[in-house]
Amino acid sequence: LENYFDITLEVNSYSKVEQILKDQDLAIVIVMDISNSMNTIDVTDGSKKISRLDAAQSAANKFIDDFKNYSKNVNASRKLGFVAFNTNGHEIFSLQDCKTDEEAINLKNEMETDTDKIALKDGYHISSTRFTNIEAGLKKANEMLSNSVIQNKYIIFISDGFPSTYIKSDYTGYNPYMWKKYNNSFIAKDEKNENTFGYSESSNGIFFNEFSKLICKDGTNYSDEAARRASSQASSIKKKGIKIFSVGISISDDRKIDKTSYLTDVDIEKYNAKGNFEVGSNGEQYKNWLKNFIGSGYYYDTTDTLQLSDAYAKIFEQVKAYSNQSSVTTWVVDDPMGGNGNISTIEFVGLFYDTNSYKNLHDSIKNDNVNQSNTANYTNNRISWDLKNSKCTESVDSNNTKIYKYQIKYRIRLKNELPGFDINNIYNTNNPTRLTYIIRKDGVLSENKYIDFPIPQVVGYLGNFNFFKKSSFDGSNLSGAKFRLEHDPNCLCHNQRRYVTKSSVTYEVMSYDGMVNFSNIPSGHKYILTEIEAPYNHVLSNDSYNIEIINGDVFGIENGMEFINEINTTSLEIEKTVLGKASSNEFMFKLYVKYNNLSIKGSVPYVITDVNGKNTSGLLNLNDDLNDPNGLIKLKNKEKIVISGLPVNSIYEIKEITTDGYDVSYIVNNDEEKRGNVARCNEVNNCYLKKNENNRVEYINTVLYLLPETGSSGMLILTIIGFLLFGIPVIYIGYLFCHRKT
Repeated sequence: LENYFDITLEVNSYSKVEQILKDQDLAIVIVMDISNSMNTIDVTDGSKKISRLDAAQSAANKFIDDFKNYSKNVNASRKLGFVAFNTNGHEIFSLQDCKTDEEAINLKNEMETDTDKIALKDGYHISSTRFTNIEAGLKKANEMLSNSVIQNKYIIFISDGFPSTYIKSDYTGYNPYMWKKYNNSFIAKDEKNENTFGYSESSNGIFFNEFSKLICKDGTNYSDEAARRASSQASSIKKKGIKIFSVGISISDDRKIDKTSYLTDVDIEKYNAKGNFEVGSNGEQYKNWLKNFIGSGYYYDTTDTLQLSDAYAKIFEQVKAYSNQSSVTTWVVDDPMGGNGNISTIEFVGLFYDTNSYKNLHDSIKNDNVNQSNTANYTNNRISWDLKNSKCTESVDSNNTKIYKYQIKYRIRLKNELPGFDINNIYNTNNPTRLTYIIRKDGVLSENKYIDFPIPQVVGYLGNFNFFKKSSFDGSNLSGAKFRLEHDPNCLCHNQRRYVTKSSVTYEVMSYDGMVNFSNIPSGHKYILTEIEAPYNHVLSNDSYNIEIINGDVFGIENGMEFINEINTTSLEIEKTVLGKASSNEFMFKLYVKYNNLSIKGSVPYVITDVNGKNTSGLLNLNDDLNDPNGLIKLKNKEKIVISGLPVNSIYEIKEITTDGYDVSYIVNNDEEKRGNVARCNEVNNCYLKKNENNRVEYINTVLYLLPETGSSGMLILTIIGFLLFGIPVIYIGYLFCHRKT
């Protein structure tokens, strides 16, 4: 079927796609706040109150168990890491497997032991490590995940308070306890209250309340600089595609930042003269900061162990959903129609189901599985084929290795009816068509890989043909005929889902100098040729012609063929009338007709009606030969002849030959009577043979009086009278002569 092309996309793999993608790799790092405020006992656990840290550890233990259960017996990399932070960032355990009960137990023990060791030692409430360095905790988690080849990476962040310090170096934070000031230099104290190092007033690590103009002798409650640095650290993590889930524990809605606080709120005037703090000015705004500036739009607010466990459960479900979604764009073929900007030249017809029948072409293919999942669909002039939902066939290669073949087939149409279509062009059926895929190696999925399909190329054809338009009158070329070539409703392309419209392949062409030329007609179609407007003074033809163009060759008509138009004809009526003593004589006439200055020669039909109404028909030969009996018209008194087949707008001349003894006159088309034996209808008297009008000539012959034969008495009387009439002038002349003489 010309202009229609079937394209097959085929992918061969040594593994089933669903097996490759069955289990997603996961790397999750829990980042837990273990600052001094986490020792606050205000979390409800059933009928008792426990510390925030105990609640966080309990929820983390449950998460580790859930992670282990999700990861058991899967062919995927499942890694879990744990970071704690106070003034500094601490790696509790690095990213490691958590697929078995033993691995989970070990991780939970390590988490509880190490966090207790750091957070609950004696004098923690007055230690320089008691503060909240969110920046350090996130930086440590970022380092863990950056060293992992796993694609799906997540952070679960949990905290109960404002950031109050930030990184001095590596993962160590600045000591917020300020001790003394010597000559504009501050001396920080260590845990033993010993003067250890100093900073200038403009240095990082100076915790100074600009409003009160006092150093933070007793440490900080909030540092705007620390909040800004934490936001920056979280932003750089999220730009890598790592999602952060934030959990707030026992964060009061009415908690406020007070720039007038005696010592504890710092860095609030240096950067924000109007008091527009990085985390906002109250607990509700702080939660929003945890959600959107630290987290990836996720925040869970908790006040008891049940809520905290539920938050971890929801996060885990979200992680699983994201890990599944991460493979959505893999093992997918993107196939845009049209190549090299020729999208309009290529039209998508449909995707095949399991057979090649036209009726099984649709915009999507359905698999045979229970859910009838679509494996390919067509939208916005492109095909998207998801191999993950596709069925495959199995075979073996030359090495007897099993191969899984995925395949779809679809049909496109080359729109050779478009203006500007060029038979010399080679058209790409598609823009670059790409498979995005991943592989699993050593239990880890690769990054996205790409491979392009070869692009089919097609050509199309156009047909040309011409013919001549001639007159039946003299075989001359006729201009002004109009022909229509329109798409045959029985063309095979109408069996397709997409086909050329009738209007886009309907052409109208006029004849010039007798030539009708159809050019650049789309090949691959059937057409019907009809005449829709006749040349001047010719009859419209009712004939139609079936034409088919195949690969540019035209069938049903040949170049140079002649199409004849019959000329419009009319009739001429000639009637004979004799006045006086009528006779039964036949009167002879000769008819001459011209059309376009050419004498008409040949036979035309006639019908003679006699005085009794009897008709006699025959053929009249129009010519110049007076000796041709078939070229003469013979009429008696009260007879008429109607001559038909004469071209409309012809001129004519009728000459009566037998006129002896008659006075002859004629009337043309009921006009005035004129004497003579030649009746003319031509350009001189603006007379032409008209169509659908009564073209008529009446000849009137009046009998002249005839003298009697010689020797009769009548003749004698006439002779005497003649002499008498002759004598009168003779006598009169003689009289005048004698009178003049006298």
